[in-house]
Order: sequence, then structure tokens, then C-alpha cells
Amino acid sequence: MKGLPLEETRQYIQELRKLFHHAPSQFQAWENALDTIQKRLQENMVRLAIIGTIKSGKSSLSNALLKQDLLKRGAGVLTSIITRVRYGSSPGASIRFKSWPTIDQEVQNAYVILAQAVHHDLDRSPSLNKPEDRQFLKEFLEKHSIEFSEQYENLNQERILLESFLQGYSAIHGYLKDAESNLFLKEEELQRHQEFVSQKEYAVYMQDIQLDLPLDILSRLEISDCQGSDSPNPHHFAMVQSYLAQCSLVIYVISSRTGLRQADLVLLQTLKQLGLLQHTLFVINLDFTEHESLEDAQRVLKQQEIDLRQWVGQPRIFGVSALYQLFSQSSSPRSPRVESQLQLWRMVTPLIEYHQKQWAQLEDILQEYAIQHAEEVIQKSEASHWYYLIQKIWEFTESAHQANHEDTQQLQKLQETMQKRNQELQEAHQSLQAALNGAYKQLRQTVGYDVNLLFEKDSSFIVSQLHQFIQNYQLPSGFSASEDNLSMQTIKFYKNLQHQLLIFVTEELNAPLLDHLKSLQNKYLEHLQKICAPAFNLLPQTATSHSEVHDVSPLLPPQDEISLQFPEVSFVMFSSTLDCHAREKLKSFYLLGKRLFQKKLSVFQTQKDKNAEQDPTLMDQQFWEELLVQLKQDASHSLEFDILNYRENIKYLYLCKGLELLIESIIKQFTLQMESALIDCDNLYQNLQDAQQKKEDFLPRLNELREILQDLPTQTGFPALLRLESDKSTLP
Repeated sequence: MKGLPLEETRQYIQELRKLFHHAPSQFQAWENALDTIQKRLQENMVRLAIIGTIKSGKSSLSNALLKQDLLKRGAGVLTSIITRVRYGSSPGASIRFKSWPTIDQEVQNAYVILAQAVHHDLDRSPSLNKPEDRQFLKEFLEKHSIEFSEQYENLNQERILLESFLQGYSAIHGYLKDAESNLFLKEEELQRHQEFVSQKEYAVYMQDIQLDLPLDILSRLEISDCQGSDSPNPHHFAMVQSYLAQCSLVIYVISSRTGLRQADLVLLQTLKQLGLLQHTLFVINLDFTEHESLEDAQRVLKQQEIDLRQWVGQPRIFGVSALYQLFSQSSSPRSPRVESQLQLWRMVTPLIEYHQKQWAQLEDILQEYAIQHAEEVIQKSEASHWYYLIQKIWEFTESAHQANHEDTQQLQKLQETMQKRNQELQEAHQSLQAALNGAYKQLRQTVGYDVNLLFEKDSSFIVSQLHQFIQNYQLPSGFSASEDNLSMQTIKFYKNLQHQLLIFVTEELNAPLLDHLKSLQNKYLEHLQKICAPAFNLLPQTATSHSEVHDVSPLLPPQDEISLQFPEVSFVMFSSTLDCHAREKLKSFYLLGKRLFQKKLSVFQTQKDKNAEQDPTLMDQQFWEELLVQLKQDASHSLEFDILNYRENIKYLYLCKGLELLIESIIKQFTLQMESALIDCDNLYQNLQDAQQKKEDFLPRLNELREILQDLPTQTGFPALLRLESDKSTLP
């Protein structure tokens, strides 16, 4: 099936508008329906995620596909956001910044960890937007700079985060608001986006970034350069998982120097759980300096194929050099260093011809997949919507043509039939709204039951695995029973437990949870499809009313299923919820730990004095083991609160919000199709009366448009709008 001729359709509507001056609402309804079809086609593009470990060549490959060195290369762990590249009529960028509440929460979480280490003011909640708090944080970091750099190296992440927020404030604060905000960069400013990505004092303020480019490859693809899956921050991997859940195609980049590593196994498991392995293309990024012969490179590729077959039966593997492809085809002027590197590769490497063949195959498959996906989207929903719209426009021209040749009695019959059809559609619209409102109330209850079951304490695999993790958690080495290092030991325990828990949730639970939520979405979609079917089936039946009067064949058969998609709603991963109230948790955890510590320490020291001959190391170990039992209990209680909080977010901020948006879109779609089908009979006849005075111009063009619209569907593989044989006698 070919693409839909939307612009041609719009042109014919505009021509009809010129002929029929008294029915502007009719044509506006058609144009609105056309705009909606066009918007949905643009939104239903192939989302291509480019993933892999840090410095495997993801950004270089993205740039090579875009044929320009646009995305920041070699950023390593700095690539802490997903950069999405989409089609735009002119180059530009949209940078989305975090909200002030989000920024303040991150600042306060980092501050409370640092403050406890040096016995600072725990009751203060600094806000970066207040001058006195910025000065307070600056003085706090300066005062304890030596301690943080020499004694508390494990707090570097919190220290660097606060320093970055303070350093970038003056340049960024003007863009920030209480809600998330956007900065739009035009073509001449496009390169500026690299500053935000590569400089940590800017990157800490960013939520994500989207680039718009007028490139053919982006007409059906959204290309996204993702964070490295082995980032030390588990939240980065959680962001990749969340994006992968929306993707239909993946390019997995593996460096030929390192091959598959432990982090790759975790990422492959995520792809398997999300059902994406069969939609993954594996790119072995060849380092030309590492392979002296084609045979050596092919040996590496063969080994990667063997390793990947444990995950997918027939992996689709391509051996290419992303950097060579980028340098050799980039439209930007080459630097002397790049030019000399290209010349060296061309002189010494035996892999260029092999690379070129593999690259051509990769591009062909991407193009083929994008076209296939576009056709599936068109066939699934938008083609029938467009075909229905064409039918209604053609019916309008047919009615005008017939009315011009009918006597008064026939015109009255035609008008009565059209008015009856209009009334039926309006009644169906009201019934659909009532049915969907009732369904939403029922589905809210169903969502509550389903999500409660998912997080049921005694039966849920999620809850049981979380509690099992805490019970199996072991203290890291380096703990000793001394009140002098109480603060640091408590923080060390908390940070280690939190970090290990985040890793566990990200690697083991996020993907199964996403998969389960997707099955719930499908369940709700099926329910709504059954409710919508009667009302939407009435739309094609209106063509039958038209055929009874004009003796023409109806166009569309009743639809057995209405194609629905769950809307894109911002999804918060469970791992993000665990970190949401870190500041409050750490303060309470610290105070509890201190009380338990002092109580246990008093008992412990008494026992130690009585057992002077016992090994002190063994006594330390016993002390921490007993204390760990009680601290684990507190961690479990805290986790139950997190689970409860996340459960309610899943219910109301994700599933119920998605259902609300979905029902709004269903009603909007039915309204658009209904308005496309309604014919203003009075204005139609007023136009025809006016046309009698200019019959020479009006009727020939009307009949010409009528014939064009009749055959227009054949351009997309649909049958023409054929009249019955008995209708031929009415032609002029």
C-alpha cells in the first residue's frame, strides 16, 4: 500500500470550499479530520534506540546514520540523557529542563548525605533558587573541601552534583520554572546543544533533548542515542529501559575491541524481557587499528555471533566502522586530523570494502523496516480513516450532483434521508460518550484491583523479591564498632544498601514490570474496543442511507475491531521512586541507626570489658551483625512505603491517566468522523440555487472533482468509489 495522498485531498477540499460558499463548517470538519490523520501518521514513526555500553560507539553510529557530526562523541558517562532525533522541516533543537521542585529535591538529597558526614545542620533544606541558600551551599562545600576530597572520597558523586548545580546556575536559571520547561534552538544555534550535553554544570539541569533535522532517513524514523548501559548510576539504565519499552527497533552497538561484557548480559536480558531481541540489529563497531586482516575481523564477528546465539537464534550482525563512515561522508568540513586519519585508514586497512558492503546492507534493512512499519500503521488504522473521509467528501459531491438533477419531490426525500442520518450520528455520539464515561469509572476500579494484585505483599513476585533482597543483603567491608566514625559508617551503610537495591530493581524488576503493565494495557484496550464498535460501525452504515436515495454502492463494511493504542504517558520507573525521598529517609535512618548504635555500643563495650581475652575483630563483627538485623527491619518498613507510593502512582498517574487520554481521543476521533459525515442540507441547496446563475462554471468543476475523488483511493491500493449500473442514467 502506498502513502496516503493527504495533500491532494486537502487541495480538493479547498477547491470545493470555493464552489460552496455557504457551508464553511462542512469543509472545516474535513480539514480537521485530515489534520488528525496527518498528526497520527507523524507520531506513529519507528522509534529506533541505539544502545550499548559506554564508549562502544553509539554516538558515532548515530552521527554516521545522520551523515553529520552532530551528537557529542566520546562523552562517556556524561551521556546521561537520551538524545532523540526526529524529522523537522528546518534544523532545530528542543532542550527540556527539570522543574524547580525536582532540582531542589536532588540538591537536598545530596546535601543531607554530605552534611551528616561532617555533622552539619541536618534541618536545613536548601533551595537553589534562593540566593542565601546558594551562598550557604557554596560556603559549606568550601569549608569541608579537604574532608570531602581526602577523607570521604565515596561521597564524590554528591559533592560533584552540588558543585555542578552551583556552577551552572547563572547560565541556566533563566530557563527554569516550577514545571518542566523548554529551550528552542534554531538552525544557527543548533551546535549549542552539545554544550548542554557535554558540560556537567549544564547537563545536571536537563531532562532530555530532541533534535529536528530535514533528513530523508528521519521521514519514518526517530533515532535515539541512549546512555551507556554500564553507567555507574542505575537511574541512567532505568531511563534506557523506559525508552526501550516504547521502541519497535533497536541497534545494539558492540565494540570489536571488548566484545560482550557483563553489562551487555544485563542489557540483553532486558531486551529479551521486553520482547525486542527479534527486532534488534547487532552492529560490531570495528576498530580498524585492531584488525590486521579481514580474516581477523571476521573471526571476531564469528565469535560475537556464537555468543549472541545464546540469546537469539539468528542474530543479524553487521561489521562496520562507525567512525570511518562518519568521517568519510560527513557534510561538515574535515579537520586536518580527521583528513590524515582517513588517508591512513585507506592506505593500511584491508577492511574498507567489507565495511562499505556491510554499511549498505544496514541502511537497506533500516529503510525496509521503516517502510514496512509505516505501511502497517497505515493499514491498521489511518487508511480506513482517510478512506472514510474520502467517501464522505465524495458523497457530498454526489448529493450536490444528484440534487441539481432531481425534482422537488426527490429533493425533499433526499433532505429527509440526510437529516435522519445526521440525527442518528448525533445520537450515536451521545451514546458513545455515556458508554465511555461509564467504562472509565469501571476501569478505574479494575485498575485498582489489578495493580493491588501486582504489588500484593504475600503473592507478588515484585514485593517478595524486594524483601528477599534486603534479607540477603550483607554489609560491605570496613565497618568497625566505634562511636567516633558513627556518621560515616551510617552513611556508608545507607548508600551501599540504596545503591545495591537500585541496581537490583533496575536489572531484575524494571523490565518484567514494564512487560506486565503492557499486558494490562492490552486488556483495557480490548475492553474499550468492544464498547466502541457499535458506534463506529454506524459510521460506514451511513453510506447505506446514501445509497438508498442515490442507488450507489456503500464504501466501507462494518469494522469488526476498532484500532486503539494506549497513549504515551510519562512513566516513572520503580527505581526512581526508591530515590525520591532519600533526604527524609536518610535523616530518619540516621537517627534510628544512631540510637540503635549507641544502645548496642553500650552493651557491646560492657561485654568487651568482661571478655578481654576475646578477639576484638570477632566482637566487631558480632556487633554489626546484630545491628544489621534491626536496620534491615527499618529498611523493609521504608521499602513498604515506597511500594505503596509507587503502586498509587502506577494506578492514577500512569494507567488511569492513560485511559483518560485514550477515551478523550476516541471521542475526538468519532466526533471528527461524525462531523465529516454530517451534511448541512439547507446550505447545500442554497449553494445549488446560487449555482444556477453560474451554471457554466459550477457544474463542470463539481463533476470533475466528483470523478477525481471517485478514483483517488486507487492511488493507495483501495478500490475506486464505484456507482451502480442503474446510477449511470442520472449522469448529465
